Amino acid sequence: MLVVDDNPGALRLMEATLKQLGHSATCVARPSDALAAIAEDVPAVVVLDVLMPEMDGFALLERMREIPSMHDVPVIVWTVKDLTEAERRRLLEGAQGIVPKSQGGTEAIVAALMLYLTRAV
Repeated sequence: MLVVDDNPGALRLMEATLKQLGHSATCVARPSDALAAIAEDVPAVVVLDVLMPEMDGFALLERMREIPSMHDVPVIVWTVKDLTEAERRRLLEGAQGIVPKSQGGTEAIVAALMLYLTRAV
């Protein structure tokens, strides 16, 4: 699993939550680090933030989908951004789901990931 988020607290929270569920995660803060991690090992699932420096989640998702080995990798967007309907549609062209961070904690993102987490074991 790959988690891409520029918020160190969110990365620690996801890493600890996934570890409790028996899954390991590569957690990176920069989109360029995410692309480097993908080049080394294709993740089973990606959790992606939208608001990041260097390259936003929209652009990173598009770049990931250009990589042949990433075409079928599930991506769940986990963001604080209040998305417009156009932004939601754009993200859902390449992602399997969108979970607002405002739903609190990790319960909502874990619920969204459950289908993919069981496949990644």
